[in-house]
Amino acid sequence: MARQPLTWLLQKIFAEAASAAPDPPHSPSRRKFLQRTLSAAGSVLAGSALLPAFPDIHDPIHHPSHHPAPETCIIVGAGMAGLNAAWQLKKRGVTATIYDAAGRAGGRMYSWQNIFGAGISTDIGGEFVDAAHTDILRLADEFGLELYDLRKDTLAPKTFWFEGRMLGEEDLRKAIQPYVQRLMEDIRSLPAIIAHTTAGQFRHLDRQSITEYMGSIGIGGWLFRFLDTVLTREYGMEASAQSAINFLIMFDPPRPKEADYELFGQDHEIFKIKGGSQRLTDKLYDALQGQVLLNHRLLAIRPNPEKGVDLHFKREGTYLTVRADQVILAIPFSILRSVAFELPMPPGKEDCIREMGYGNSCKFIMGMEGHPWRKAGRQGYCFTDLSFGCGWDSSQMQSEEFGSFTVFGGGRLADEIKAGRQASLAGKFIPSLDAIYPGAAKAFTNNIVKFCWADNPYSKAGYSSFKKGQWSTLAGWEAVPVGPVRFAGEHVSREFQGYMNGAAQTGRLAAEAVLASLLATKHQQAKRIV
Repeated sequence: MARQPLTWLLQKIFAEAASAAPDPPHSPSRRKFLQRTLSAAGSVLAGSALLPAFPDIHDPIHHPSHHPAPETCIIVGAGMAGLNAAWQLKKRGVTATIYDAAGRAGGRMYSWQNIFGAGISTDIGGEFVDAAHTDILRLADEFGLELYDLRKDTLAPKTFWFEGRMLGEEDLRKAIQPYVQRLMEDIRSLPAIIAHTTAGQFRHLDRQSITEYMGSIGIGGWLFRFLDTVLTREYGMEASAQSAINFLIMFDPPRPKEADYELFGQDHEIFKIKGGSQRLTDKLYDALQGQVLLNHRLLAIRPNPEKGVDLHFKREGTYLTVRADQVILAIPFSILRSVAFELPMPPGKEDCIREMGYGNSCKFIMGMEGHPWRKAGRQGYCFTDLSFGCGWDSSQMQSEEFGSFTVFGGGRLADEIKAGRQASLAGKFIPSLDAIYPGAAKAFTNNIVKFCWADNPYSKAGYSSFKKGQWSTLAGWEAVPVGPVRFAGEHVSREFQGYMNGAAQTGRLAAEAVLASLLATKHQQAKRIV
């Protein structure tokens, strides 16, 4: 599920505050950090370790008396990563079969139609697209999908409501200014490659949670509550559980002598796909007709005695074994943990699969007559210390008559939403929304949708997020292949972790790796013939 645009303004304010400081330092951006950490452990030999002790699978697996001819490539997972991998292979003449446990394709790109009014699409999962999300944008263009450009909305884009009053950008700038120099010192101390291989240079920061780190440098008051709210929602996990590195890598101060430079510019998370994000995965699914097999749950991956690997699936009451030369696992590690993975792998890779943190992001969406926030001259995107923490107009640019407001939960609030009755939660959130945007209570239609991804059996979580201590122990292992098995999904992308584009990007990269392997095999066979 793509992250919501919670951090853009915070990053912008930090950049402005840093530029106002004497001798503003230059530090590589989060993108540059992560571009250089794609696989710090990429040279580790996948077969050089003992077999991992993954859980036993209690379902009986019926082995056929003979193995069918191996398929060139099998993909597990029909979300964005798996679908794009298969699509990129198909365009190069390789037909890959996709198996997915769910009864629908699309994964965490999930859109509902007409729930809050005729013609209104509601993204239950991934929603926003950045101008830098080139894989998603390229696919949208390829399939002729239109985009909403949220930059065309001229109303005030963000609302801050803390301590019972409206705050502005200048308030945030003044609040963060005293901490800029210390933040920059710690940002500059981070190595060019942030991974387990360079842990000695930043372990002292990784061992602190975000809230512990903020307290250690003196951040308090409403600024502390603001940052706690933003970062908990951004990663879907309590800031008190996250590594402080998650906070530090967000910032990119302006470079000296580059007057036209602005952090992420006005191009950060400003598109939405018309009709909902699922339209893109639907288009891919349609283009792959006959290649996607739904309702097939992966039980085990085992070495084949002759060549390649065997994948064991269960479909309702039947069992299926498929042999493959190449495999792309495009499912979250939160799901892979329940698969009997019996190929040898390095302990670091095993730990990464077993332990990587995941947020529990969920959405609580309330229907409205009209858009009360627009009457106040605002787009509706809000951060607050009131009950709901943050939310936005999820019907923006779609309808004038009807609307919807999405409360985005992570951490404890997500647990509260998951456990709570819809009417009770609305009774708590609506008065807070009405305090910020008068008229919201009157506009509320009592139409409610809630969806908690931690409850979804095919993801068991929102999206990946490193916990305290995990950058120095797990980072760098995510994309490391295991024999002929490659990995794809937002959790594998270091540059776009947590975003739809991360899934699309890693699906494409996995497909390119498969193509390169097939080409190398072809060349070897040609040499033998000669």
